[in-house]
Amino acid sequence: RAAVAPLLEAPLDGPATPLNLGARKIVEHWRFIDFVLSLRKLDEPRDLANGKAMFQAARCAACHRLGGEGKAVGPDLTDVRKRFSRRDLLAAILSPSTIIAEKYQATRFVMSDGKVFAGLIFSEDEQSVRIVVDPLTPEKLTTLAKGDIEAQSPSPVSLMPEGVLDTLTQEEVLDLLAYIEAAAK
Repeated sequence: RAAVAPLLEAPLDGPATPLNLGARKIVEHWRFIDFVLSLRKLDEPRDLANGKAMFQAARCAACHRLGGEGKAVGPDLTDVRKRFSRRDLLAAILSPSTIIAEKYQATRFVMSDGKVFAGLIFSEDEQSVRIVVDPLTPEKLTTLAKGDIEAQSPSPVSLMPEGVLDTLTQEEVLDLLAYIEAAAK
């Protein structure tokens, strides 16, 4: 185990989950502190239609279900207000690797040829492990031969990419949060 410890920290073979910005440009590399004072604006009426549009623009629906829409690769956001405060929800979106629910924790595999993969285990049998490497394309599975796996461990990096809100203005982020809260009621 000590011999493969450096390999477990080695970069992945290929990119982590890519951040697909679409046609939108980076507005700001948002940090939680940027929203500390503005979160109280969520107590005022917000543009929920714009929030829904931002749910699509930030690609949330590609991995998350909300009120019967979206995919179920990541956590279902339908009852998110029962589980998280709005501060905690925003913090989780901005820094998705800080706390990763066990069900959605990727596994990191070090192969005998030195390649490193990380993904959600989809299926496993005596000969192989099939993993979802990119949650945006969960139908594309990577098959790893068990005999070629040198080591495996939980990945400390979420499959949800950081920066998903960076193409939104602060007002758009607030509309998005208001939409999630409203749809989760």
